[in-house]
Amino acid sequence: MNSNENNDEKIDKENQEVDSMIERGFRRKRFAMPFIIAAVILVKSAVVMFIWNAMIPDLFHGPVLTYVQALGLSVLAKLLVGFHGFGGRHGGRFGGHGHHGHWRHRMRGYWSTLSEEERAKIREKIKGHCAR
Repeated sequence: MNSNENNDEKIDKENQEVDSMIERGFRRKRFAMPFIIAAVILVKSAVVMFIWNAMIPDLFHGPVLTYVQALGLSVLAKLLVGFHGFGGRHGGRFGGHGHHGHWRHRMRGYWSTLSEEERAKIREKIKGHCAR
C-alpha cells in the first residue's frame, strides 16, 4: 500500500508540472490575443472598404468609403449581427455550455495510465512546444 501512495504522490506532482507548463503557454497566448484581435479587425475593415469601393459606387451610385468609415461599418455590422463567432466549439462566454474543466479531468485520467517513459516523452514535447 505504501508503494501505491508513493505512486499517487508522484502522479500528482507530475500532473502539477504539466498543468504549470500548460498554464505558461496559455499566458503567452493571452498576452498576444489583443494584438491578434486588433490585427483581424484592421484587416477585416480594409477588406470591407475594398469590396465596398469596388462594387457599391458602380452598382448603386453610392459613396466611396474611407478606411475609418469601413471600420465603423464593420463594427456596426458586428453589433447588429452579433458575436456568434467567439468561443470555438462550445460557444465560449457568449452562450457556452460550461465545459471549462472537462479536458483537465480527461487528461489526468489518461496521464495516470501512462508509463514513466511515455510521460517523459510527453513532458519533452510540451516543453518544446511552450518554448516557442
